Amino acid sequence: VGDTDSALFFYQKTIDLIPRNDDRQRNETYFRRAWLAYFNVGDFKNSVAIAQSYLQKPDETQTKTGNFFAYNMLESVSLELKKYQDALEYNQQALNFAKEVGHEGNYQMEFISRIDIQSYLSDNQVGIISIYDSLINIQDQFPPGVNRLLFMKKGFLFSGLQDYRKAIEAYYQSINYVLEINDSVNFNQDLAECYANIAESYKYLK
Repeated sequence: VGDTDSALFFYQKTIDLIPRNDDRQRNETYFRRAWLAYFNVGDFKNSVAIAQSYLQKPDETQTKTGNFFAYNMLESVSLELKKYQDALEYNQQALNFAKEVGHEGNYQMEFISRIDIQSYLSDNQVGIISIYDSLINIQDQFPPGVNRLLFMKKGFLFSGLQDYRKAIEAYYQSINYVLEINDSVNFNQDLAECYANIAESYKYLK
């Protein structure tokens, strides 16, 4: 019903009541929902604290899937705070767990995220674009969600190089994949993001 503050309160109370040695898999859901809810309201401190508290539980009470999502959250917070070296380290951990579990889609998303993080740490943006192009050449092997992200990231890089015409082309390609997904719960948000980026590029082209 949109009462995020109450949701956060009860998630936190639930987590506090879970014994450290409790290995029921359903409890993993409470951790994940709590750190995501905190992240969505911009409370990165508590988001990180809950993800780390999950990782500090006894090994037998964790799952590899839970570890993947915990490291993915730590990576996301690090990116928001522009701590790119930390993000790269958390990304590697998330990649490792995604590979172990066999989550191909999550592994692909994390791999693209890794390229994105490296673009912040590198002065060679053209080189990063060539990496995206090498992946785009085999885009038939990826699901639409991965391809949407590939073209979106490529558009960002072209915008950074002030090549707004090519950025617009990449964003329109991203739209094609959003439309292909079209049953995604994030459909409206993803489509709006693409159009907003296109509008911004046209603004710079006057």
